[in-house]
Amino acid sequence: MKTPSQSRASLFFFAGALLFLICLLLPAGLTGRSKAQQASDRREKPATPPASQQAETEKKIEVERDHPGEALQFRRLQLQDKNGYIPPDGNEKARQHVRRMKQFQEERLKAQVRSGKNSTSGVQEAGFEYDSWEWLGPGNIGGRIRSIVIHPTQPANMWAGSVSGGIWRTTDGGTSWAPVNDFMANLAVSTMIIDPANPNILYAGTGEIGFRNIDAVRGAGVFKSTDGGTTWNQLSSTDNANWHQVNRLAISPNGSRLLATTGGSIEWSTNGGNTWTQAISATPSAFFSRVRDLDFHPANNNEAIAGAEGLAWYSTNGGQTWTVAQFTPAVSGRIELAYAPSNPMIVYASVNQNNGEIYRSADGGQNYTRVNTGSNYFFSSPPGCPAPTENIGWYANTIWVNPQDPNFIVVGSVDLWRSSDGGQTLFRFSSWCDRDQQNQPTSIHADHHVIVAHPNFNIPNNGTVFFGNDGGIYRSNTVTVATPAWTALNNNLGITQFYGGAGNANAIIGGAQDNGILRYTPTTGWTISVTGDGGFCAADPNDPNILYSETQYLNFGRSTDAGVTFNSITGGLTEANNSTTANFIAPFILDPNTPNTILAGGLSLWRSTNANSVNPAPTWTAIKAPIGMAVNTDAISAIAVFPSIPPGTNPGIIVVGYNNGQVWLTNDGNNAVPTWTRIDSDAPALPATGMITSITISYAGKIYVTKGGYNANNVWVRSTTDILPSPGWQDISGNGFTGLPDVPVYTLTLHPRRDSFGFGDSLSEYLYVGTEAGFFSSSDGGANWSPSTAGPANVPVNQLFWLGNDLIAVTHGRGMYRASGGIYVDKFYVGPEDGTFNQPFSTILGGINAVTRYQTVWLNRLGPIFYFEPIIINPNKRLELRALKGFVHLGPAVP
Repeated sequence: MKTPSQSRASLFFFAGALLFLICLLLPAGLTGRSKAQQASDRREKPATPPASQQAETEKKIEVERDHPGEALQFRRLQLQDKNGYIPPDGNEKARQHVRRMKQFQEERLKAQVRSGKNSTSGVQEAGFEYDSWEWLGPGNIGGRIRSIVIHPTQPANMWAGSVSGGIWRTTDGGTSWAPVNDFMANLAVSTMIIDPANPNILYAGTGEIGFRNIDAVRGAGVFKSTDGGTTWNQLSSTDNANWHQVNRLAISPNGSRLLATTGGSIEWSTNGGNTWTQAISATPSAFFSRVRDLDFHPANNNEAIAGAEGLAWYSTNGGQTWTVAQFTPAVSGRIELAYAPSNPMIVYASVNQNNGEIYRSADGGQNYTRVNTGSNYFFSSPPGCPAPTENIGWYANTIWVNPQDPNFIVVGSVDLWRSSDGGQTLFRFSSWCDRDQQNQPTSIHADHHVIVAHPNFNIPNNGTVFFGNDGGIYRSNTVTVATPAWTALNNNLGITQFYGGAGNANAIIGGAQDNGILRYTPTTGWTISVTGDGGFCAADPNDPNILYSETQYLNFGRSTDAGVTFNSITGGLTEANNSTTANFIAPFILDPNTPNTILAGGLSLWRSTNANSVNPAPTWTAIKAPIGMAVNTDAISAIAVFPSIPPGTNPGIIVVGYNNGQVWLTNDGNNAVPTWTRIDSDAPALPATGMITSITISYAGKIYVTKGGYNANNVWVRSTTDILPSPGWQDISGNGFTGLPDVPVYTLTLHPRRDSFGFGDSLSEYLYVGTEAGFFSSSDGGANWSPSTAGPANVPVNQLFWLGNDLIAVTHGRGMYRASGGIYVDKFYVGPEDGTFNQPFSTILGGINAVTRYQTVWLNRLGPIFYFEPIIINPNKRLELRALKGFVHLGPAVP
């Protein structure tokens, strides 16, 4: 019997000298667990470190401030087209397209099952099965939380809304969390409310637009749950472009009336969101586009307040009509409001003016008087801490009033401040910088967005308050004391926003938004090595102790202890640490032919040929001059080097891409002064539609380019396998139900063993891309694409990289995922065996015994090859046997 390349094999047992021909695609039922249970098992695998380990995590932080404004501007560059436009319905159209792709995929699976060509376990796409994906975490680091909801009578039940990680639920007060739906139609949750009259009803508003970050994650209206937050469905009334910016929801005390601010208006509903009516203001309705906050009176169904940019309103008829509130003196900037629950006639306003001002109203929000100015709670640092670089009151601004004491308030931005005299004096009681420098357990993460009291808050019996910030969720039971104690509740809360990652046998590292450089090992879990905003990462393939990381604006760090600590190596790289000379997340790579060489992109292309040198320190030289001096258009955004075979024989072929869509190539990049040629305009040319987000060069010499923007055709390849001269580009984004959605594509990689080099089949490449709408794969070089069915959810995938045989997906909102690329077998191999491509097992039995989860066992070598092995297989093994190249014969002879 012979098994053709890429086909499933069947294996049968016989007595005596057993012929190894048993079916390798064992059904899921043999394990006794459902797919949902198995998926849950995979999610729970990266166990949250114990409290002692989390404390150790905190001790390894170095001071590095995050920059939310610059981060949001960079996201805009990735999302916009060449004219700076981001379509308001881009994510919604992508969501519908992916839904159709999955329906088509399911129909194809059913057809294969009916024809006997497939099992019911799922469609295998480009070497990966449904069950090969697992979530790596982190579950203890957190990410940006803008909403927290607590069940009023069952306070152990809580929900948290992440701006790019969806809705998460806990039933044990934060001891553990789980997502309500990995494939919810939209993961950009910025506001949630619970019906006080029926706590089984909850609402979630999507879309983070409204904090000066038009580039933030777009929404898809309002979602509603009627079963206690277990399942969520989009309200059809909000399934349109007017509801892509739901920044805040509010509900009346009796649950009869809903309010929503959509970025263009205030809407109200009296039928649970089935229909909505636009509210009326005494000022032009255009001012409603600036509304950021909505609150109902805690006991009156008719009274409500709203805060905006430089304006606030009040309503006395349940939000149908609004009147502008008066401030003395006048205000500008974002306004956040809070009723005093014990005396709702008192309302406080935290205003982004003069680096933070507090106003107080004694008539229910109709008139406000300033009570605090000059405290600089949006823009100050404790003694000994680095000076802030920006006022972030536009981004992080929240205010809370003690339910028992109308004079006790807390305001939050970078840090937390407290007042016991109605806002007149403020005391900083949580300092992000102090936490970094002095390892204080009495301080928590920076950039606060929401503060919620326990439903049974009643000092001295219960003083619990929850805080949502860019580091996740924290709790204090002693917020009213001088030095509160804090507890991190990021227990399997997998919402980290990564930009890049890398790994080796020792560790995986990732650069995260607001959470710096994170490190993972199976024994230690996830820990923090550097704070701030992390970016791209790289791993030395020859020395597992050497790792490279990046924080803002090309600020390099090198680790010689497998990522535990990093030291700067940017001396002489004059464009580093400068927002006018490099992207916020600037690209860098290790040369795959000489990994002691780093290439880094600012306005210029920089090279260091002694990257791992300690004494002297690495030196830098610019090898490509700028094409212009405007970062938003002229900065380098992607770099690639031709990976020659064998390594070291490459003459120096380098390709770079820019924010403005240009692509340049040199074939003498090893020279001191390389010669560069622009190639994006070669006919047929690349479309000038947006940023070049990634470049990949295959072993065969094909140049793959991905582009940003909500455009069609964002994946391209050079039309021939010769790098020079090879005019012309080919669109490989596909068409119809098997084509990619029209979203930014951030990364592309090829299966390292299915590159067409040496295989003689130019359409056989396995391609994988990460996009704004998730992960997609192609088994035919980009002619047809399939969505992930169990891997990275509906979330941006910023980078894909290979770790041994496994593919790692780096997401911007759900941490990292891993899919098994398989175990290799080569009967002619002699030497140490570990199942990798370079050190395969010499027997099929060795490969099968190494299977730990759903994996593919690849039979290497050009066929035809004969295998004959009398073996017994553990029935709980779940795997698939495939021929990597040519034909493999299972048995003593060809029939």
